[in-house]
Amino acid sequence: MTTDSTITPKLKIGTRRCQCAGCGRFFGGVRPFDDHQRLTGGRYDRLVVCLDPATIGMVERDGFWGTEMPLEARGRAQDSTKGGGVG
Repeated sequence: MTTDSTITPKLKIGTRRCQCAGCGRFFGGVRPFDDHQRLTGGRYDRLVVCLDPATIGMVERDGFWGTEMPLEARGRAQDSTKGGGVG
């Protein structure tokens, strides 16, 4: 199996991260993993096809493919780290 990165991530027990047995890529969660696969064929000859994550808008960070964090969420994450704690 090959990955798109020179990094070979380690999957810890209990993590939501996963590796695709079909293409060998690592994903940051179940949702990106599911999004990179498509079912083809009919009822009795169904096949799973792996899509290139980069072609469907995913980005790779630290060896794991996933979606970009929305700008609103990114702003909230930065605000929560600027001291002040929970108020």
